[in-house]
This record gives sequence, C-alpha cells and structure tokens, in this order.
Amino acid sequence: MYLDSNYDNVQYKVTAFASNLVNDLGVYPIEIDWPVLDQLYRTRFAGMFLGIVLNLIIFVLFILSIMLLYNLLLVSVETKMYEIGVLRVLGLNKLGVIFLILT
Repeated sequence: MYLDSNYDNVQYKVTAFASNLVNDLGVYPIEIDWPVLDQLYRTRFAGMFLGIVLNLIIFVLFILSIMLLYNLLLVSVETKMYEIGVLRVLGLNKLGVIFLILT
C-alpha cells in the first residue's frame, strides 16, 4: 500500500487498514500513531518530482525507439528497392518482380 505515488491514496489505505484493525480488535478508546505517514508526508513532493522526471525519461526513450524502428525499416526498404532495381536492369520483368516479392 506504500507503493502508490499519490500521498492521499497511501494515507487513505493506511487509515482504512488501521480502522478495520481497531474495529476487528474491538478496542475503541485507543489512539493510533502513524510514523510512516509522517515521513511520507515530508517527502511527498520529492516523490512526485521523481515520478514526473522518470515518466519524462520513459517518454523520450519511447520516442527514440519509434524513430529507430522507422529508420531501420526505411533502410531495409531502400535496400530492397535497390536490389529490385538491379534485377530489373538485368532483365527481370514486372511479373517476375511480383513473384519474387510474393515468395
């Protein structure tokens, strides 16, 4: 329950768990102390900042991977077009090129 980056969600989950625990125990006049929530409250902005930075890095890497795939496909197509052009110059007709592509 502490893995969520939103502090409000973490606080809700922890307090709900503690309330259910108190209700199950049947002891009502007790006070629950949450030192983990106090520590998370102090570092919530740093966690959000790191989350934004990491999401930005993932987005940039995703865009770079798309560009890399596009360039690899472009080079592959240009190479095949050159090979088909050479075959056409050597005397292969259009029907032969179609059969070559299909096979």
